[in-house]
Amino acid sequence: MSSMWWRSDKPKAPKNPTQSQVIAISLLLSILILSLLLSYISLTTTFTSPLTLTSPLSYPSCGGPAGPPCPTPTPTPSFLPLSLLSTFPSTPTLPITPLPAPTNLDFESSLPTSHYAYWYDPQGGPYLTAFGETNSPYGWTPTYFTGFVCPGTPDYLTGRPETGLIAKSVDPTRVLSGTQALKLFSFHRCHVASIHQTFSTVPGLTYKFTIYPHAWSSNCSRLPHFTLCPLDWDCLTCMYPPHYFFAGLDPDAGVNPFSPSTKRSRPYSIYGQYAGPITVFATATGPAMTAHLVSFDPLPWRHNDVYADEATIEPVGLYYWPIVFREVSY
Repeated sequence: MSSMWWRSDKPKAPKNPTQSQVIAISLLLSILILSLLLSYISLTTTFTSPLTLTSPLSYPSCGGPAGPPCPTPTPTPSFLPLSLLSTFPSTPTLPITPLPAPTNLDFESSLPTSHYAYWYDPQGGPYLTAFGETNSPYGWTPTYFTGFVCPGTPDYLTGRPETGLIAKSVDPTRVLSGTQALKLFSFHRCHVASIHQTFSTVPGLTYKFTIYPHAWSSNCSRLPHFTLCPLDWDCLTCMYPPHYFFAGLDPDAGVNPFSPSTKRSRPYSIYGQYAGPITVFATATGPAMTAHLVSFDPLPWRHNDVYADEATIEPVGLYYWPIVFREVSY
């Protein structure tokens, strides 16, 4: 025990950090905060850049041996027929029978697809026609606008997109969950179109429609995931092509997503991969309502693809209070 006389149970006082250590720690914290800030700005710019539908679009580089010639930029508005489209009737000649409840929101149904599509041209509409290239998931029907000036250039006109399903085994990045997702696309054509579903409602209830979409475009015929360009951007230029979505709910249960009765979210740009959902609310005024996912593809790229998955439609209350039910931004 005599050999332990020098030990003490008194704790030693901690050493104060040196000035150089304080500077190093401060520098590391500053770098971390700056990195987080830049990441947030990048995500906000990529996934939530809103579209002002009355202002000119910026034109990405285009052309090359694999794609159409570049459109000529002009100071014209980015979406000339927008005000015109809202004047078209929204109720088709043949009455729509609403689904008893929202159906096939995850696009996993094995029931037969539909070949029918509603469409408008400058002379009017809506017309209802069956097309072999239209293979819409059960419960969903497209509406498209053909023969109008492209949103991004006056040199081309909008065309009819095709619809179908894409399997996870073909491209897993295009399926958010489950085994398949919605695909809507046009080839060498710009498009303005919606995919929609009409369902039964209880008058006075407010409904919420949410869906996850994203776009991919290219002027080449290369397979997706061309590794020289991030997020499968145009394989000739690696430019980010503008493409916008909005969600809509029409208490009048119409097929025109631009009708004055349709409540619409703000436009979203979601490109290359799934990000956050887009959401809209509307209060039912009758026995049925139509949910729309609307796609603006402003330029006639070789490939203009839209993918969507995991929609939800649900009642959220008797009244719509914006302070409570707010659209989520990503």
